[in-house]
Amino acid sequence: MGTIKSEQRDTVRTITSEVNNFLDIELKETENDGDIRFNLVNIEEEDVAGFSFYPGENPDYMGDIFLSTAFNNDPENYGLGVGDGVASD
Repeated sequence: MGTIKSEQRDTVRTITSEVNNFLDIELKETENDGDIRFNLVNIEEEDVAGFSFYPGENPDYMGDIFLSTAFNNDPENYGLGVGDGVASD
């Protein structure tokens, strides 16, 4: 599994802040052992950009979000543009 880039982490932080304000909740970033983890994985299906699981106890990936490595390998079509700091259209 890969790691999301710093620009992607910043975007997740911005979205999380907006969700916190909108829903009046407090999602907090942790160094490890969080309930929601972001992962980059190689997805063979061309029309699938990612998937996630509902929160739960077992297995340990419950609640996690898995994004295609295409977000890093093909920035023109997925994820952030170079230096944008915001999601591309």
